[in-house]
Amino acid sequence: MTTIQYIAIGLGIFAFLFFFASFRSLKRGQYAQVATNLALSICLALMGGIFGLGALSLRGYEAFTHEQLAATIIVEPKTDGQFNALIKLPDGTKKTFLLSGDQLLVDAYILKWPPILNILGWHTHYELARISGRYINIEDEQSKPHTVHALHKESDFDIFHLSRQFGFIQDFVDAEYGSASFVPADEQQTYILMVSTSGLLFRRVVD
Repeated sequence: MTTIQYIAIGLGIFAFLFFFASFRSLKRGQYAQVATNLALSICLALMGGIFGLGALSLRGYEAFTHEQLAATIIVEPKTDGQFNALIKLPDGTKKTFLLSGDQLLVDAYILKWPPILNILGWHTHYELARISGRYINIEDEQSKPHTVHALHKESDFDIFHLSRQFGFIQDFVDAEYGSASFVPADEQQTYILMVSTSGLLFRRVVD
């Protein structure tokens, strides 16, 4: 919990205590104290509501900008326009791929939930699909060898395919699409591949 959430809860508790105290003052016939306690209770409740709305809005902001680590990739150039790409997944899995091209390209399936589900903690879901080499020049892309490898395993229970078969799942999906990102592969470099609510993005790791 954040500090703002603790403040909101604390103000709510004090608002309740002053509200309860007003009943005790009423039984004793202390009408001036009743008015004071009620006024304090209302003020504290309003302040607690403001802080509560602030905490909710901040949580929504964090959800909408949420990013998660998809992979760490180390690029090592070789001769003849090839390079190795060592990919490390968050679960500890490591794989090395020999690719051809000037750039490293990774694409994925993206499943984006509606904003209300983001606030409740359901962030963007993804499945890495393929890793491949990419050429800068169109002529090279058309004439030179292409290398591509699958990053996902076929499964009978695949939410991306099930959403197409069962229409009711689409009612809970904001967007379903493919996303790709590429980075240079002409020097040894470590990148982290992140998944945001808008898709894949690479960040260079600076030593």
